[in-house]
Amino acid sequence: MSIYGKTKGTAMEQIVDQMAKGESDGAMIYQFLARMAREQGLPDVAKKFYNIAMQESIHSGFFSALNGKYEQNFWPFVAQIQKLEASADEKMPEMIEGLRKLGIPEAADELEIFMGQETNHGKILAELLAEHVPELCK
Repeated sequence: MSIYGKTKGTAMEQIVDQMAKGESDGAMIYQFLARMAREQGLPDVAKKFYNIAMQESIHSGFFSALNGKYEQNFWPFVAQIQKLEASADEKMPEMIEGLRKLGIPEAADELEIFMGQETNHGKILAELLAEHVPELCK
């Protein structure tokens, strides 16, 4: 049985929406904490924060599904995301250069890695689209 949209339009919708936002923010906060712990030489602490972040992200997706936040037919949405991911190498170099100008080369270097990852996400999504909904590939 699907949970998709079961709380949409009910007395629970606003609470579920707040929970989705809280869990999403929690994922971001725990990723931040993991990063700070790594920077401070606490890899075991960082790993625990990272694992919590992953769970918070899962929780956010759960609440988003309950409220039907995104379309149940997700492939058109995936096609939109694919275009954004694939264009990372067009948009991120300016930000990378900005970080270098600010004297934060380590952040620029990491952002270059992220740019490659984002571009790869675009390739993966393109492959999924081609396999499952080739009519959306343009």
